[in-house]
Amino acid sequence: MERRVPGGRREIAGAVLTLSTMGGYSVSHDGADVGYLHASVGDQFNLYRRTADGTGDWLGKYRLEDGVRAILSACDQTGRAEQGGEGGRDAA
Repeated sequence: MERRVPGGRREIAGAVLTLSTMGGYSVSHDGADVGYLHASVGDQFNLYRRTADGTGDWLGKYRLEDGVRAILSACDQTGRAEQGGEGGRDAA
């Protein structure tokens, strides 16, 4: 069963979430595209931290707000410079 996320732009913990073309959210912070997430089962989301090569590191399953914080934390631990600050990708 497919589950859709609510549309529109959201802001959580200083990060901006925008609805992606694949039905998830792209997560940006300070103008950098830092991660993405998509709905899983119940109130859980699969989370990914963006990598410089355009793929994502899977971070696990979290509730939405906790997940956004986990993405931001993972980016802080590895350094945002790795993200390259490129926008426009929509892998979610």
